[in-house]
Amino acid sequence: WASGAADKNTRWTKQPTRTDKIASSSETKSAACKTEGWATADVTSLAKTWSSAKAETGSIALKAANEDDVHAWKRFYSADVADQTKIPTLEVTYNYRPYNGTNLQAGAPFISTGGIFKVNSTTPTLRFSTEDTNGDDNIVGTYEITDT
Repeated sequence: WASGAADKNTRWTKQPTRTDKIASSSETKSAACKTEGWATADVTSLAKTWSSAKAETGSIALKAANEDDVHAWKRFYSADVADQTKIPTLEVTYNYRPYNGTNLQAGAPFISTGGIFKVNSTTPTLRFSTEDTNGDDNIVGTYEITDT
């Protein structure tokens, strides 16, 4: 769940507000059953939201599918666990967005009014300039063509 941040006043009866269910996981791990391990969930959409908002921090809430089921509880380690290999981790692989296109052109002859290019050809040549900020991707431009 996307949620507000926990703080020193967070209690079972005073939890941060959960806003959107982002992912679920049916993985079951248990130290008592000798299957202790990492549980995973795809929170890509939430990481993208944080990135788009240029958020400095983000918060995730973990919740059982049925909080009234006494057999549905799970135990997760926190950042203060003695065994550093068990600290919860969010892994993010990211890529920088290319710069927006500049030097927009629609093959001659064209008229540009308010960012809208008008051409008198059914086969115009469309051009733009851009740059990949981290230089390791092929950039593909997308154009929208409408009949006015």
